[in-house]
Amino acid sequence: MTPATHIRNMHGKTFDFLLFRLGSFLLGVATEQVIRIRRGVMAQINPGSQQVDLRDIFQMPPHNQTNNSAAVLEVKSQLGRAYIPVDTAEDTIALNLDQIKKLPPLINFHKSHPALWGLALLENRIVFLVDLDRLSTNDSRNGEIKSNMV
Repeated sequence: MTPATHIRNMHGKTFDFLLFRLGSFLLGVATEQVIRIRRGVMAQINPGSQQVDLRDIFQMPPHNQTNNSAAVLEVKSQLGRAYIPVDTAEDTIALNLDQIKKLPPLINFHKSHPALWGLALLENRIVFLVDLDRLSTNDSRNGEIKSNMV
């Protein structure tokens, strides 16, 4: 992924993001970080692989995925191949630079969660942008990044 620190120097370029939901939040990751989307109530995760629980990282309540729209994103990051359970995988969008904004000061947990780096203002939605390369093994302090022993 293009580092977030370099994105401001790329006027006129568009960036592709996969949008997904966690609860009422709409999040986006660079499509180049996504390997595959696995859909279904019990999407399979390879045994022994890393599972990144963004709900834990962003201090969201747990969710019992019992709907048919639940998905698991198989992604590549500095952690290697990892799996992220999400409520729904929605769409891919192309954003140009003027749609991408810095996080406002009110979202102060950015300092402890640098993976959340910006937001995109769409017609009637706000998308929080996540850089999976900014997740590190330090994020596992509360078990957010887990070795899944399915």
